[in-house]
Amino acid sequence: MPKKPTMFEYDGDEITHLALDPDDGIVKCWVLGTDATYIKDWKELKNWPVEIPVAFRSMVNRKVVKACEEQGRKFFYIDTGYLGNRQKRKVYHRVVVNGMQHSNFKEVPDDRFEYLINNEGLSYLRFPGWKKKGGPILLVTPSEKPCKFYGITRDQWVEETIHTLQQIQIEQ
Repeated sequence: MPKKPTMFEYDGDEITHLALDPDDGIVKCWVLGTDATYIKDWKELKNWPVEIPVAFRSMVNRKVVKACEEQGRKFFYIDTGYLGNRQKRKVYHRVVVNGMQHSNFKEVPDDRFEYLINNEGLSYLRFPGWKKKGGPILLVTPSEKPCKFYGITRDQWVEETIHTLQQIQIEQ
């Protein structure tokens, strides 16, 4: 077992998970479910064995992501999901392992999604299907936070996306 840092107090239990931001209600729930130990800020990660993962929330935590990537530390990024969060109080959240967006998709049963649509008042989420006959394409641009995180401006994103769509249309 790796030696624990001496600057922290322990109750003798093994530390298996770290978390940032004790004031965040969603992180508090994560800590309750994982028995994580709070650390003050991302700079303290260097004092912990890289085998211990860390959980955090908010896209403004670029320094946490960078530190984890440099250390080879697993991290859990928690974000407010888009699904069903039209109201002020956000109910649904997503957790991404070692990233900010899910990029590896797999086929799964639709029972949970169907439950949300049929029992939670989220019928507006039902997908009507793709339109196959030409027409305009609506681009929904990212907000400032993700643009800043990924080091791109909104104008650059629009330009690159339009260029990509034009290439797809040429290939078809």
